Amino acid sequence: MVRIDIEIVSRENIKPSSPIVQHKKPYKLSLLDQLTPTTYSSIIFFYPNTNGVNSNSITKTRTDHLKKSLSETLDIYYPLSGRVKDNLFIDSFNEGVPSIEARVNCPLFDFLKHFEIESLNHFLPFQPYSKEDMNAPLMSIQVSRFTCGGMAVGFAASHKLVDGATFKAFLTALTFISRGDCNDVKQPAFEQASLLFPPRNSLPQNHLSLMETLWFTEGNYITRRFVFNPKAIAMLRAKAKAGRPDAKPTRIQTLTCFVWKCCMAASKVISGSPKPSILVEAVDLRSRTKPPISDTSTGNVFWWATALVNPMGTKTELPELVNKLNEATALFDSDNYTQTLQDGKGIEAWVTLDEERMTILERDPEFLAFASPNPKISPLNIISVL
Repeated sequence: MVRIDIEIVSRENIKPSSPIVQHKKPYKLSLLDQLTPTTYSSIIFFYPNTNGVNSNSITKTRTDHLKKSLSETLDIYYPLSGRVKDNLFIDSFNEGVPSIEARVNCPLFDFLKHFEIESLNHFLPFQPYSKEDMNAPLMSIQVSRFTCGGMAVGFAASHKLVDGATFKAFLTALTFISRGDCNDVKQPAFEQASLLFPPRNSLPQNHLSLMETLWFTEGNYITRRFVFNPKAIAMLRAKAKAGRPDAKPTRIQTLTCFVWKCCMAASKVISGSPKPSILVEAVDLRSRTKPPISDTSTGNVFWWATALVNPMGTKTELPELVNKLNEATALFDSDNYTQTLQDGKGIEAWVTLDEERMTILERDPEFLAFASPNPKISPLNIISVL
């Protein structure tokens, strides 16, 4: 395994390119934003050096173009350049997005051949899913250059404003602007979430403390990466439909419940008896409201579907677990909302457990019959255009 050393080369703040942004009215948080703790979600893009030329000037040109595109994107997504005030609104849009440039001591593919999940944090400007101050930056970026000329571009976005759909919409806009396709950018809907879920001038501290307890659990936890190939997923879906010919479990539902099933089995080994278990899944509310709101509506427009299983009175085989999850998510449907099935590709799952349960899971023959523990990443699966 390659030892990773990263040297920070420079730091700066990327601000919106238009001076008009600093005069925009404050962005109002929604109630769901207020309830969400200040922590970072993240994504990393790896780009190989495809032209065979490894030079500082090419890297600088690419990095400068990325920063320019980010600055222009912040003209549209200007709340990401501001700071949260009193858990009520965002202003000070000229504060900017921290940007870090770094050098890595190895080639890109040497790192990707086999890596520990924790080592990915080297390529992020902030550590993901840790408590942060309320006034922390809402977005940050880190560009890391490998010795081969390949690059890693890591984004950290505050969950106080950014859920998965908002993150996707922002990155899509950044991509279009980077390519010069500005007319293809969808304008974000900044006010829909706060109109749908109006904020409160103050929230009881016990409510906020409860949310933090749900998000941040103390303990010695580890995360492992498992990959399920298309054949394994197809077999699991067939198992999930056993005895239910009309059932249409999605790939994600099937895999989620399979991991849940195996985690419950690991807990049973430790405790000696089956214990009640809760599965919590985030549900995007944008398409489920009446009327549906825009898919570019910003903020935390999601909530948690909760599926409870008591092994003493409920079967815990895959079909029953999928049915439980379906019942939980159906409570959010405004109409008969049906998830689109996606077929043909594998799925990568990151599983976080305490060490004892993870050790049992990693040795579970049923789990390993479908999951490949931390396989190396093929160069064909790496993003090759920057």
